[in-house]
Amino acid sequence: MTSHPTDDFLTIIFGSGQPFEDVAAAHQRALGERCLVETPYYAQCIAAFASDREARGVS
Repeated sequence: MTSHPTDDFLTIIFGSGQPFEDVAAAHQRALGERCLVETPYYAQCIAAFASDREARGVS
């Protein structure tokens, strides 16, 4: 996943005095953790969808 900061977000970051690199690193960690949790569930949903279509004879 790729994300891009909006101008408003950058204004808030720079206004708070936080270095952009620190915020970007924290965002990357949070996104990585979320992906680790959600990816298996997403894969299960795709598999269930495919199995259902196969059971109904839909290609």
